[in-house]
Amino acid sequence: MRKGDVLFNTEDEDWCAYIICYGKMILWNNKVGKLGNSLAFSDTLGENSVCDKDFVCRLFNCSCEEDAGVIPIFLEWMAESIDGHPDE
Repeated sequence: MRKGDVLFNTEDEDWCAYIICYGKMILWNNKVGKLGNSLAFSDTLGENSVCDKDFVCRLFNCSCEEDAGVIPIFLEWMAESIDGHPDE
């Protein structure tokens, strides 16, 4: 991904988590701007990364602060690893 590319927006379906392989990502909120420090190598994030005290997502988007690479971890894969495989 290139600097400025958007990884996800809040209205996107929550179907994936991400692990950052290289580069830096920023989380953005329309009221306060950048949320916290930049995220970098080995940090994880997802569409519901930032919730308030009422568990309402306050994240607007996640974008590349510099060129970056991420590994997607699909929620379906995580559910299968937690639930196991009944056929095995």
